[in-house]
Amino acid sequence: MGRARVFADPLDAGKLAAGDIVVASTASPRWLPLFATLGAFVAESGGSLSNAALAARECGIPAVLGVPGATRAIRDGAHIEVDGTAGTVRMLS
Repeated sequence: MGRARVFADPLDAGKLAAGDIVVASTASPRWLPLFATLGAFVAESGGSLSNAALAARECGIPAVLGVPGATRAIRDGAHIEVDGTAGTVRMLS
């Protein structure tokens, strides 16, 4: 559970705080250096064997990839819950 931050590009992530949940359009490897500080990662593209999924597992953060429309459905600053094991994202506020 945490605060969602919707970003189009990792270069825009300057306002990211530790524990934030990144919601992105792609699971690009450019996100990987930020994984150490994230609470979770949600992306519209990617899958369970993508670089982002493997890195999330190694960093111990939940990740759900392949969520069509996530950047439109989840507003920046919303509180969400990400369950990487079940592959679900739930809106809390």
